[in-house]
Amino acid sequence: MYKVERNHETVLNGKKICYKTICQDNPVRDAEGNTVGTVFSYEYIRTDVEDMSGRPVVFAYNGGPGSSSLWLHMGMLAPLRVSCETPEAMTSSGAYILEENPNCLLDICDIVVMDPVGTGYGQILDPERVKGVYGFENDAAAIASVIEHWIIENNRYDSKKYLLAESYGTDRSTAIVNILLGGCTDKHYVSRGISIDGTINLGSNVSIERFCEGDGVADFTENLKLLPSYAATALFYQQGSEKGYKEKMEEAYAFCADEYVKALFSGRFFPQEKRKKVLEKLSVLSGVSAHYLHASDLRITRDEFLRLIKDRTGRDISPYDTRFSSENSPFLGLRDCVSDDEMMARCMPGFLGAFHQLEKSLLGIELKREYLVINFTVNLQADWKLQGEGVAYTPFQHMQRALKRNRDFRAFFATGVYDLVTPAGNVRFTASRWKAEEGQLIIREYPSGHMPYIGETSGQMLSADIRRFIEGGESR
Repeated sequence: MYKVERNHETVLNGKKICYKTICQDNPVRDAEGNTVGTVFSYEYIRTDVEDMSGRPVVFAYNGGPGSSSLWLHMGMLAPLRVSCETPEAMTSSGAYILEENPNCLLDICDIVVMDPVGTGYGQILDPERVKGVYGFENDAAAIASVIEHWIIENNRYDSKKYLLAESYGTDRSTAIVNILLGGCTDKHYVSRGISIDGTINLGSNVSIERFCEGDGVADFTENLKLLPSYAATALFYQQGSEKGYKEKMEEAYAFCADEYVKALFSGRFFPQEKRKKVLEKLSVLSGVSAHYLHASDLRITRDEFLRLIKDRTGRDISPYDTRFSSENSPFLGLRDCVSDDEMMARCMPGFLGAFHQLEKSLLGIELKREYLVINFTVNLQADWKLQGEGVAYTPFQHMQRALKRNRDFRAFFATGVYDLVTPAGNVRFTASRWKAEEGQLIIREYPSGHMPYIGETSGQMLSADIRRFIEGGESR
């Protein structure tokens, strides 16, 4: 198993920080004890703190479920980051700038970033048996095992512990919290007694209505959850900037909670005079013509919204971050959801180039191993819906259990207003259904997309809010 350790110094918030990096393979075993793969971890551990028991630690991973940790690692967590000051500055040519990361959290907590099995530098060692690691709760159990062994190895039971995840990783986090605490309802029938103090969820995928299903199965509530981000997007293309997004979002939320939900719920029984007013308001907020909205019964799917913008502007729009666009290519054929996406295609080469520079200049990694940014075969290896043997809880239910089991447990949700993949409206709608103590759920929205750390303004806001969350204070 590979392992490399280095010592470093940096300056954060005007103070010198001494720290070490440890990069290593962590074995993952199946139910019979066979080593089927590895999770690769990147640790940033401060070394100039005498009493580590009071120092928090953050465990981080992306989603997919076949995604590496490249995005969180290079976008917000490492002491050096890829420069992504504005969307316009990012290019798919692979050009990048590796710079000091002023938003790094290392001064207030230790950081452990992870590439799950079959992603990044995480290895598949037994292609057949590794399938037992995949699936919703199996995948979470593999990451939970790595976290548990890290806590044991480093004697950090007394540390505050947080999970930081993005996209599908937020689903993963809900299960990890309960697997680490354990109980007779855990599929391994073990009470581990390890308490997680909070989760930090970027672009949350957790929903009350569905889990790992296609977007086409949504009921009318999907329109309510998407409209605020439609409104922010329409405003952006009207004026060419993020200015006024917050007020526009709040206007849309108020409309969704009143006239719009009444019209959608009532359908053809809704009075025509009131329907006309709803139609006009919906058209103004979304930028979609009243004629189209009348014909579509006041509903706009995500794909139709993007198509209508394309028809009006002649540009293809990224659902991950609607600020990213490119000239329409009508003869492209089947689009790849990542490599042909206007945001992902621009981010991936630069993020990867910056990572390979980081591993040479800072981490000391010398591996002749391919780095899999996103491994789509992982997504196909198992049934990620809740039909597998022994799967007891949905992500929504897992989060409810965590909130109920520990009244001091807190969940922080950070969403970009230009994200149509995991929209801000879904977070508000889902959180409104959980039973929680005052202060357990914190929700914030940022002038960004699926990755709210992209953009200097959004990145600074996000970092400040996470710092307050970890330090126990109120966020903004």
